[in-house]
Formats: sequence, C-alpha cells, structure tokens
Amino acid sequence: MAGPNIEEINIVKHFRNEICDVEGSKEFTDIYCLSWLRARDLDIEKAVDMFRKNLEWRKDQDIDNVLDWEPPSHFLSDYDYEIVGEDDEGRPSKSCTCASIVMTFINYFNFGSVMIAPFGEWDIRKAVSAGEAKAFIRYTDQLFAKIFERTKEISKRRGKEVSQFIVIDDMANFSMRQLTSIATVNTILSVAGRFEANYPEILHSAYVVNAYRVFQILFSMLKPLLSPRTIGKIQIFTKPEKWQPVLLQNLPPTQLPKEFGGTRGGRRISIGHIPHRDRSFTERLSTTYITVEVGAGKKFELEFTVTQPQTRITWTFETDSYDIAFSINFNREEEVLPTKKCDSHINEEIGNFLCEKAGEYFVTFDNTYSKMRAKTVHYVIDILSPDEDYIKISTA
Repeated sequence: MAGPNIEEINIVKHFRNEICDVEGSKEFTDIYCLSWLRARDLDIEKAVDMFRKNLEWRKDQDIDNVLDWEPPSHFLSDYDYEIVGEDDEGRPSKSCTCASIVMTFINYFNFGSVMIAPFGEWDIRKAVSAGEAKAFIRYTDQLFAKIFERTKEISKRRGKEVSQFIVIDDMANFSMRQLTSIATVNTILSVAGRFEANYPEILHSAYVVNAYRVFQILFSMLKPLLSPRTIGKIQIFTKPEKWQPVLLQNLPPTQLPKEFGGTRGGRRISIGHIPHRDRSFTERLSTTYITVEVGAGKKFELEFTVTQPQTRITWTFETDSYDIAFSINFNREEEVLPTKKCDSHINEEIGNFLCEKAGEYFVTFDNTYSKMRAKTVHYVIDILSPDEDYIKISTA
C-alpha cells in the first residue's frame, strides 16, 4: 500500500488522537492507521468506528489465539494448502503443509504475498453438512491471521513495511452444488464479511480465474458485502487466454506455476473446464444428482410453479457419452430460454435463469433430434427465491 500523502498525514494524526486510549496504539505505524482510514474513504469517524468494532470482534472471537487453534484433523486433507517462503534472492527458505487451499506466498514489489487458491475445489458444503460451519469459519480466520503475520515477517526482513497481498482465485470445478444449500452460502458470505470488516486494505488485488456462470451467481451475493474500494481491486476472467497475459504482466513468470503461464514448479492447479469424469464423479452422483434416461426421440420435462417474480432457476447437469438439448418455457407458450444443444458429456453444464413473472415454468431435456440413442442425464435443479433462500424443488 502506498504511503500517506500530505493530506493523509494530517488525517492520520487525528485518527491517532481518537484511538489513543487503546493499549499499544503508540506502536501503530502510519500505514496501519491509514489502512482503516482508506477503507472508510478517509472519514475519521467511520474509520474509528470500524477500528473499535474490530477490537470487539477480536476479543469475542479470541483472534489473538487463533494461530494456536487446532482445526479438525480432516481439514488438513479436505482443505489443504502449501506455504512457501522466499528470501530476498528468491531462494526457498521454509516450506510446510497445512490446510484449506493451495497457497503460495511470494515476496514481490510493494506487497508481501501472493496467494493462489483453488477455491473451486473446496467442498465447503461437506463441512457445513457435517456441522462444522463454525470450524470452517474459524479456519479461515486463522488463514487471514497467517497472511497478516506473514506480511509483518516480510516487513521485518526487508526493513520496509509491507501491508498487502495478492490473491489468484481459481474457480475451476466450482459447482452449483455449493450454492444449493443456504447454510453453505451463508458460511461463504460470513467468511467474506469477516475479511472485509476486519482486514482493511490488506488486499492489493485479486484475480479470479476460470470464473464461469456459477461464479457470477456467487459474486452477485458477495458484492453487497464488499466496499466499492474492494470490488475495484477484483478482476474476473473466464478462459486462460484472457487471464494468463494479465497475470504475466503483473507478476514475474518465475513466481507463477506453469499452469498459470509461469515457470515455477509446484502443485498442479486446475485450469478451465475439467471433464466431469473426475475421481469424485461417482460420489457426487450418489449424493447430489438425480438420474433419468431420456429415450431416443423423446423429451423429459420438469414443471415448476414460481410464485414470486425475480425468482431464479438454477441448474447443473451432466450426460453420459452424448449431448442433450436444454430449454425453459413459460406457461407452455413462451420459450424464455431457447433450446440449445449442450455438450454436457464433456463439461458439466451450469446456469441460471431469472423469472421475471410468476407462473408455470417447464424445464426440458430434449432428445427428439436423436432417433437412435437414449441419453442418460444426471441433474440438480433448484430455485433461488428473491429473499436469497434456496428451495430444493427438483423431482425424479
């Protein structure tokens, strides 16, 4: 983060006067104080309020001891990550395996770290379903604390204050399954809200890659929790040919994995659409998807009663071996989502449709063009009501 200008130096002095009663406040650096002020557009009153609420939150959540907290043992495999430190000449100085994301810290320019996170691979719903939502939130609190401590370590080594990190968030394999549970959505929103409220200006920039349609739904839920300043730091990309040049423009190739266009070795990160026949496919079918066979020359239709405008129909489906056509009709009269042949035997098909009117909606898997082959479809279809609650309505 850039240092204060002349105007900000004076505002920092006023901020210090407002928090002088806080133990240790004399040791706060100008950059630290400025982070609270910039997060609130240099409004001293709002910045002080944010700062004091953070003190209460840290006390209530025992954040001062979060680094000593032991997460559930299976988190280490379910949400694994890697931290690799480097000295000023780029030589690895420490490596340890912990949990929850693949994470690589890199010393570079005026920020202290780069975090590469395959968020799309996290099965947060698994933790929520097991009654471990609070543990998962605590786990991310610990992660943020590690990032914060890491920037302080780098600052000491460099002899120059470092206060920010960069995140590269890989959304490949992120499934609608995560968003069809209101408890899972609330857990994700809670994590984002805690970060926004308690770690001001620690984010230098964020690159969200492989962010296909399902991510757009998630991001629309996250945006109300994020300040315009934070949103302005986020760049969202779909295909590698779009985001790889941007990463290479902003980061040296020696500090990026090969899968991101760099030259550094390390754990493989998923890039783009991954064929759905992965190792978890059978498990996902048995726990989430409904399976139906659509006969040769036939259609399979699902009817949904939408009682409120602005309700959103969401879907995820896959097929065995062959493609299938997909469409949505309103009251059997209006094709609101035109029929489209989908290569769902290659990639998981994910999407959503906003219902502007109440009424009957018909979701159709269409195999009438195939006179010889039946198609096996595995699907999950849900609706998202305007109050952002998920209601499961798919039927066999």
